[in-house]
Amino acid sequence: MRLRSYIAKKLKIPVYRVNGFVAGEHGEDAVVLWSTVTVNGKPFSESLGISKAEIEDYVKKIPGEIIRVMGGTTWGPGTIISEIIRAYSLNENKVMSIAIPRQFEDEIIHVSIPTVVASSIGPTLESLLDEKDRWNLMASMKDFYNVYKENLKHLEQSIQAQ
Repeated sequence: MRLRSYIAKKLKIPVYRVNGFVAGEHGEDAVVLWSTVTVNGKPFSESLGISKAEIEDYVKKIPGEIIRVMGGTTWGPGTIISEIIRAYSLNENKVMSIAIPRQFEDEIIHVSIPTVVASSIGPTLESLLDEKDRWNLMASMKDFYNVYKENLKHLEQSIQAQ
């Protein structure tokens, strides 16, 4: 929603005229899936007066800013959880970017991917993304995995030092 709201605000149009998804994780590992972004039903174009770099910068930095100002992102998770429950309960067949389990190397990690939510969760729409979006998603997963493994290593060292 932050992606769509930001683009709509910058272009001075209603948010319902903007569609698109962010995958990966919050913050620096967020991936704008440009093959899904449309404005007024047409693929996003920088000729509209806003650059992809500006939008990506906003998407990557806004979670940290919200945490800095408010102490957390309480409303965002609450909103998405209520939307998932609604879509599931009402069998809405709604596409949402939600974290799902993915095998990556030797671990299961959870990353957000556009996924159909109805009376069940899935399938994902990953296979419909263009090659560049899929590559960026995999790079995000690798970064997330590396940070996860590094944090586990530090945790283990901390426990052993006690």
